[in-house]
Amino acid sequence: MAVYQYTYYNIVFLFADSAGDPVDITDWEFVAEFRQHVPDPDPPIFTLTMSDGIYIVDGPAGRLGMYLTEEQTALLPVGKVVTDFIRVDNDSPGNVRYFGVKFKVRQPVTRL
Repeated sequence: MAVYQYTYYNIVFLFADSAGDPVDITDWEFVAEFRQHVPDPDPPIFTLTMSDGIYIVDGPAGRLGMYLTEEQTALLPVGKVVTDFIRVDNDSPGNVRYFGVKFKVRQPVTRL
């Protein structure tokens, strides 16, 4: 997925089981740290949480949303950026990695 610096993004992910049926994520909580490279030391470029950037769109339908603000995308270096979504709520069996995302970060051509 391409992300342009200084641009707002909103994306929705779908959680489904092996039969394609939605997984109810109503009470789930996630965090996601953004890094240029997986082994980069702390701190990450930034971290998304359920109160800042990650939200439940429709829990019973398995829809999880993520947004990046213009200020956050401005912090991303041009090139590749990685993150993963870790489930951290009390019902989770420990901190569980559910999926990862790679972004290709680009500069916008027109800068007003």
